[in-house]
Amino acid sequence: MTTSDAPDAPDAPDRTAAPGAELRRDLDGAVDAHRRLLQRVASIDDETVRRPSLLPGWTVGHVLAHLARNADSHVRMLVAGERGEVADQYAGGAAGREAE
Repeated sequence: MTTSDAPDAPDAPDRTAAPGAELRRDLDGAVDAHRRLLQRVASIDDETVRRPSLLPGWTVGHVLAHLARNADSHVRMLVAGERGEVADQYAGGAAGREAE
């Protein structure tokens, strides 16, 4: 543990403080963005999935798959955190991500 990691270090975050208005605003924004994303995705048909996206070489389907797998990785990290463990975002860590 480094000095800055110590709970009483001056620059350590206050983990006992109640969430503030800034956190509430950010969480509300994330919830709203998620709702809008789900609405948008629900309106996409098979033809649209095959169309090119704004990313060079990626179809809309590639982008959707990327979003889904990224979400899966965050769930994996959260589930590990609930068990008191730390999990890599990608199975196999950075090497696993590069292999995909």
